[in-house]
Amino acid sequence: MRCNVFHWRTGSSWLGIDSANLTFGGKFSLVYNKRSSNHNRKEQPVSPNRKFSVLLLVVVALLIAGAGCVLTDTLSRRLGRQARTPLAQVSRTPRPTFTPTPPWTPTPTHTPTPTMTSTPTDTPIPTETPIPTDTPTPEPTNTPRPRPQPPTDTPAPPPTPEYPFAVIEISSPEFTHTTNPMIVVYVAITDQNNTPLGGYRVVGDSAQSPYQSHVESPPSCYNWCATSGRGGYIKAANVKFEPGPFIDGTWNIYLVDGAGQQVSPVVPLTYSTDPNAWRWDFVAFRLR
Repeated sequence: MRCNVFHWRTGSSWLGIDSANLTFGGKFSLVYNKRSSNHNRKEQPVSPNRKFSVLLLVVVALLIAGAGCVLTDTLSRRLGRQARTPLAQVSRTPRPTFTPTPPWTPTPTHTPTPTMTSTPTDTPIPTETPIPTDTPTPEPTNTPRPRPQPPTDTPAPPPTPEYPFAVIEISSPEFTHTTNPMIVVYVAITDQNNTPLGGYRVVGDSAQSPYQSHVESPPSCYNWCATSGRGGYIKAANVKFEPGPFIDGTWNIYLVDGAGQQVSPVVPLTYSTDPNAWRWDFVAFRLR
């Protein structure tokens, strides 16, 4: 579709239009004819307002014609583009062919290289062993047997002397703690009826004592003259043994009679200079 350029024909000058013919695209036309009803009457001069109206009408017509051409050309181009666009053709996708899986081939295993076997050497033929000759067995000779030695006499340990007094009681240290820095031993010397016996002395020996290594007590009483007098753990005695201050060592005590003969076994008493270990002791001797 094509839009023809419009033509403007006039029979008079631009200011003295008496007739106009406008043609638009061959579709429609605008014809303006100005004729006088009286051909013989003289033409009147055109007024400015009328000229302006005619001019305005012409401008409007030109605008309408231009817009129509633009619209017509736009539709024409769009229709032409759509006509030239080819339609997409649908093609069938070929079906894939089935490829068979190759058969499984086992993985070759490593075959160890055989080791070389040494060639055995020739074994020598054994030589014949000569048959041993009979060797006469020597007759046994008479060996004299050694005479057994007579047993030697082993000396028996000396018998423990049987003292007339036996130890029947020694106090426990847990009940006899003291703050006295001197060693005190309460000794009871009695007969079979628990009667105090007088005239006996307590003798003590100590290798660790810095003062005296041999101490003797006064003779014992015939009554309970040396009772401990401690509350809660009272012991009755008839003689006291007091060798001096505490030592880090041992006092070995025993009984002697009036002639100075030992009449009881030895009783060891161990002490310490630590005040927490200070104690008084009680020892009872009874006549057998």
